[in-house]
Amino acid sequence: MSNGVAAAMARAGVELEIKLTGAPETVAALVGGRALKKAANGASVSGAEGWARLVSTYYDAPDGALEKAGVALRLREKTGARVQTVKRDEAGRIERAEEETALAPGAVFPAPVRDPDFAALIEPVRGALIPVARTVTDRWTCTIEQGGARIEVAIDLGRAEGWRDGAPVGAAPIAEAEFELAAGEGDALFAFARRFLKDAAKDGAGPWRLSIESKAARARRLARPFTPIAPDPALVLDAEGTAADAFAAALVHAARRIVDCVPAVLDHRAPEGVHQMRVALRRLRAVERLFRKATAGNETRDLARRARDLAKALAPARDWDVFLEETLAPLFAEKADDPGFVALKARAEALRAQAWAEAVEAVAARDFSLFALDLMEAGWARPWARDGKNGAKNGALDAPVAAFAAAALDARLEAARVFAPDIEKASPEDRHRLRIELKKLRYAAQTFRSLYPRKARKAYLAALSKLQDAFGALNDAAVAQRLAGEAAMGQGKDAARAAGFVTGYRAREAEVKAGEAGARWRAFLDLDPFWRDGK
Repeated sequence: MSNGVAAAMARAGVELEIKLTGAPETVAALVGGRALKKAANGASVSGAEGWARLVSTYYDAPDGALEKAGVALRLREKTGARVQTVKRDEAGRIERAEEETALAPGAVFPAPVRDPDFAALIEPVRGALIPVARTVTDRWTCTIEQGGARIEVAIDLGRAEGWRDGAPVGAAPIAEAEFELAAGEGDALFAFARRFLKDAAKDGAGPWRLSIESKAARARRLARPFTPIAPDPALVLDAEGTAADAFAAALVHAARRIVDCVPAVLDHRAPEGVHQMRVALRRLRAVERLFRKATAGNETRDLARRARDLAKALAPARDWDVFLEETLAPLFAEKADDPGFVALKARAEALRAQAWAEAVEAVAARDFSLFALDLMEAGWARPWARDGKNGAKNGALDAPVAAFAAAALDARLEAARVFAPDIEKASPEDRHRLRIELKKLRYAAQTFRSLYPRKARKAYLAALSKLQDAFGALNDAAVAQRLAGEAAMGQGKDAARAAGFVTGYRAREAEVKAGEAGARWRAFLDLDPFWRDGK
């Protein structure tokens, strides 16, 4: 988080909320149902109101300047009253900075913004603002007092509209339950959401999904060409912060990305969804290893274990996607009339469907949502920094993030450098181990890259990416040979012959890739690490 954004959050209000989505009938059933009272665990539920219509219009410059800065400017109308809200969203945070202004009848929109960082973004585009999205929702609210905290519950049913050139061009339903901390400690909010998810599963009131996408972001997507998943926003660390600040931001970033992949997996069955979720899970495990010796307790180690188990559940779907789309497809294009390849492809598709069913089951499960919720809380509440001197083991988390990052990157690089330069002559096992170490180094570099000038890191990260891709191609070849055998099993001689062709083809390709990987590895060893500043 930049200093400017940190200052903005200190001056503006801060919104901490947990959002769950479900089918419209599931969400509507919360009103007058038992689920909220059970989650309240005996606490008082008050202030229940009737339904109110909210019309929220979002504004931006034609070039999307506010969206690019992570800012949403909203005008909300409710029973004749108008409220202006400015919100800022960040990849490494759960809470959002926000500023609200009640507008008098006839007042000009947008009204002057009090926070200087928000004002610096809005004032230059004030004269160019146009409506870019709108949501129309019916909202029911209540308040829960629990453990010294006040939680505001909002049930929203309605629609989101994407706008282009001043008119709506696409719409999608909204069915959400939002739990927002109005007063008190955030621990109570997470505890309430956790009980809700557990009780809802027991009562069959679901399924529910965690969501981090704002209504504004969802509406704006509707005006754009469809993509199953958006690019992963870069994690930006506070260069003047501590190692603890960096770890917290990295945990939240991982949680947000994992949750962001859910629709691509469950709704669209998109191969990229499983792929990106596995990347996020691996990155989480790599980050946890970077900070493990500095942290207290076992919370984050347990989260890493759960991430590993989830990644294992997703792995077969990803393996079959790669096999069918990248290995078999180009060969099948030339052998579509070969009965062996027809049988091999049909069996591979059946095995992929089975693997995808298992992946969907894992992501749709209550345990997945609880894992994501626990991960969010670990980034927000920092339980791993509460024990020991100075709030953590050896005070390491109090160290400036720049010093911690340099030491962590050095350690990851040295773990890779133990392998010989002529790695193409090494055993497949050693090449695999080097591939894993390079992944860990790359994830570490991606975690800390915002601390270093782009010019300094660009060449090194590009070389590391290409090196990892080369070793990844070797691994894909090995996996393809294994899957070809699995797909051919019990399918007859023609399928076995086709599998043998695939295996031989990938084996020859692997020989070429091994030479490429070796050359890239030797070139990489000669590069100066960007974090050492010429040392």
